[in-house]
Amino acid sequence: MKRHFARGVILLCLSGIMASGQIEEPRLPTVPLVESGSLSLEQIASRRLWQREAADNALRSGLASIAVSLYDQLLEGADPESALTHEVELNRISAFIALGQMETADGALGEFRGVKDSRFVLRRAIVSFFLGDRSSAETIIRGVSGEAMQLDDLPWYYLLLGLFERRQLEDSEENAYLNRARLMSVSPEQRAQIDLIIYRTVLLESGKLDENDLRRLKFVTESELEKGNRAGFQFAKEYVIALYTLGRTGEAVLTLKDTLPHILEADYDLRDEFLLLQGIILGRESSAGRDAFRTLLSSGVITDLRLRALQELVYSASSSDDIENFLSFTSGLNQAQLPRELVNQILNNRAQLLYRSKDYVASEAECGSLLQNDPDTELRESTLRLLVLIAFQRQRYRTASGLLIELSELVSDARERNRIQLLVADCFFKAGDFTDAAESYGIAIRQEDTDRGVLLFQWVLSEISAGNLERAESHMEATRDDTSIDPVQKWKALWNLLTALQRSKKADKAYDLLNAWLTQNAREVLPVSLWVRLLWFRCQLSLKTGSYESTPVLAGEVYAALTDAKGKIDQALGIKVWSLTQILEGQALVFAGRQDEGLELMETVRRDYPHTRAAAQSYLAEARYYASENRMVDAQRRLIELADSYSASELAPVALYEAALHALTRGTESTQREANLILNRLADNYPEHPLVFYGRLNQGNLLRSFNDFGGAEVVFEQLLLSFPRHKDRAIVEMAQAECILAQTDTSQARFDQAIGRFERLAELPDLPIDLRVEASWKWAFSYERRDNPDRVIQLYWLAINQFLINEDQSEHLGSTGRYWMSKIIISLGEALEAQGDVESARRVYSLIPDRGLPFKNLAEGKLSRLAQKID
Repeated sequence: MKRHFARGVILLCLSGIMASGQIEEPRLPTVPLVESGSLSLEQIASRRLWQREAADNALRSGLASIAVSLYDQLLEGADPESALTHEVELNRISAFIALGQMETADGALGEFRGVKDSRFVLRRAIVSFFLGDRSSAETIIRGVSGEAMQLDDLPWYYLLLGLFERRQLEDSEENAYLNRARLMSVSPEQRAQIDLIIYRTVLLESGKLDENDLRRLKFVTESELEKGNRAGFQFAKEYVIALYTLGRTGEAVLTLKDTLPHILEADYDLRDEFLLLQGIILGRESSAGRDAFRTLLSSGVITDLRLRALQELVYSASSSDDIENFLSFTSGLNQAQLPRELVNQILNNRAQLLYRSKDYVASEAECGSLLQNDPDTELRESTLRLLVLIAFQRQRYRTASGLLIELSELVSDARERNRIQLLVADCFFKAGDFTDAAESYGIAIRQEDTDRGVLLFQWVLSEISAGNLERAESHMEATRDDTSIDPVQKWKALWNLLTALQRSKKADKAYDLLNAWLTQNAREVLPVSLWVRLLWFRCQLSLKTGSYESTPVLAGEVYAALTDAKGKIDQALGIKVWSLTQILEGQALVFAGRQDEGLELMETVRRDYPHTRAAAQSYLAEARYYASENRMVDAQRRLIELADSYSASELAPVALYEAALHALTRGTESTQREANLILNRLADNYPEHPLVFYGRLNQGNLLRSFNDFGGAEVVFEQLLLSFPRHKDRAIVEMAQAECILAQTDTSQARFDQAIGRFERLAELPDLPIDLRVEASWKWAFSYERRDNPDRVIQLYWLAINQFLINEDQSEHLGSTGRYWMSKIIISLGEALEAQGDVESARRVYSLIPDRGLPFKNLAEGKLSRLAQKID
């Protein structure tokens, strides 16, 4: 009896596993006939989008050297004619300017091939100015209007004008250009950069003095210092600057060192200015220069000068050691004794450098401290941008999207808001929130200055992923005649839609849609390589829709197109498309009743193109034909030939798996053992293939069919260890629990383990409902082994109440779930009858016809019998 019961359960499980484990012919990649290992253009575009955000953020944060390296990466393989490429090139030039590498910036400007608009003109003027060609710079900058400048370029525009006119305008005037430059800065980092340039240029740039002038200045300095007058320090500063401009840096440094100790505590402003001057003259690259900046930052008084010292230290933190030194120094500062503005900027710089060091947790913590310290709007924006990048790096895409939405409320520039919208869409997509992603891509594609081809692709893909195929089709139709969208991108988006329709059992709709799009106009605008792939796809769809008479005709069109394209497309691609088309034609001939012609064509492919995927696929197609004719031996033989001849093919593990299934279907003990050997081969030769899971599962079931429950339990245990997160793990757990119950030497502890397993599977809300219902029956049935009828009745009723009474889920049950639910009802009714509760049993049996469940005749027979008994 036990053996009969075990075989029944195993047959049920085996048929279920065969159905769930059966893998369709491997799907072709999203891009027609392209190897799936390569990144798509859309993936590359997404990666570049975030690299661009990181590079721009580095530039905004004063980390220009890091920005240059990121821009260099972006420019590798970029389209030299793309407007986006030109934007990156201009930003890279900005980074060179920030680093003071004017000669490099000058060379990059000379190589620039984009539109020479206001952004280019501004950078050309800045570089000319700092290379000493002031006349050209002034001519250039006065030739453009501030109204033509973008928001983040306006401060640099006014800075340059201010440097030209500083002798005519007092810096204290509200409308002075230099003041405008500071006030219009779009970030604290940009303001600090401008402050440094103003300081360096205005302070250090003076007319060169001759030796007599220098001696007189030195005399006045020493005289005033001896008198103890404050003016002596002012003259000392001018004397140091004069020495520096004459190239006598050593004397300038010595004068600074001699003078600094004599500055009175009350003259803290002079001390701060001398320290900043000392750091600038010594240079941020030197340890002595950095020491001067550190002293000013830690013990200075004038906040503006301390901020400039901080910016110099940030500029100097280019290597990992420099960054570590900066972080170590700033962590030792007593923030309670620093002004809030300075504390906030230090927190921001620390967060940025920690991010560059890939310490995302620490960087996020610094950002949190900064936001709690009530930063101004500009610093808050900078911090949110960094938090977005941190969330993205940590793959917390929903967090990133929320931060981006918050950031967009602070940004006024329309172009920047558009870019943020695109980043939001990308975050939604990566988080799997495809409905929100589709909505966001739909907004982004309507904006200016976007790559509408990539956006259409992502928009359609998001709708497909969300299950909204009709919306995806609507988007494609709406953009069908839009000439602003790259036709290749448009057709790739359509390809995804067609594939999704095919997978959704809507091959007919996909076939009609492709036919409607394959017009003469499409042939004229598409690359010939894509055109022949699309013709092949139409041929494949004709086969899928059962249009077997049309497939050979459409195959002929593919052959004709390939003949016309000879010399215009890659030869390997031509062979691939031709041979795969022959397989489609061969299958159509077989299905149309012309088996000899179809099989002969497949043999031709194997002979003419023996090393192609099509040759391997011919074995699979032929085997499936034999299987449909119930010629299992021939089907299995062809599949083994495929695995032997094309062991490196992606179809080889599929062939082994299907061969094992055919051996099982043949039903003898010897073929079952043969199936076990084939499954061992699958696991040994392709251990990473997803079918190995189902192969091992079938092996365990085979051992159960041989009554080797202990061996099966071991197989299932190894399977759980090897695939801890597999989507069908619960099936293995259930099978293992059944093995424990089936063993005659099962201890009480192991018996409890099996019952606990069934209980957990029955109550896990995330599992498929069919599996939970099955586990519920087995949970209750296990207590029959313990001779505990009251507990059995309780558990059967719990399942009925949960799935049928408390919340009627009968419509959600699949065929397997309906079967097990009927078993629960019948089992409960029989248990109640055994206790003499005929009325309750009658009410339970009536649930089967009331809910339209299986075993209706059996239930009605029991109801009829009970009615007679009651009468």
